Amino acid sequence: DRIRWLEFRRVLFRSRVKPLIDGRQIKFLGEVSNQARSVYLRQAKALLFPIRWREPFGLTMIEAMACGTPVIAFKEGSVPEVVKQGKTGYIVAGIRQMAAAVKKIDKISRERCRAEVEKRFTIQTMAQAYERVYYKVLSKKS
Repeated sequence: DRIRWLEFRRVLFRSRVKPLIDGRQIKFLGEVSNQARSVYLRQAKALLFPIRWREPFGLTMIEAMACGTPVIAFKEGSVPEVVKQGKTGYIVAGIRQMAAAVKKIDKISRERCRAEVEKRFTIQTMAQAYERVYYKVLSKKS
């Protein structure tokens, strides 16, 4: 249930993450405003996206790439549909591969990340893609 899940996350954060926060190299910001998030994403070398569930879309990845920030993510859910391997980031199998990808992140063009978002994820482009899918589904029902 949701309450047990939230408590599990709090315990996990306190026991595994918080001890690593040194305030210099690793800072915990908590929830930030949309404006601040854009600033942080623009300044980041990469967005680490270490999810282990079937994320249905991954808006966070697209927000990062819109800021020119490449993504390093586990191969789960929508990641293979959003991230272009070696072009807008790296799709990895685990923590070791993620760490190795960080070392080569400068090979990813920040301009390419932004261009991919403009090409594939604008409101107009996505609306047209949804429309094509809807018409395809409707045509099969007749």
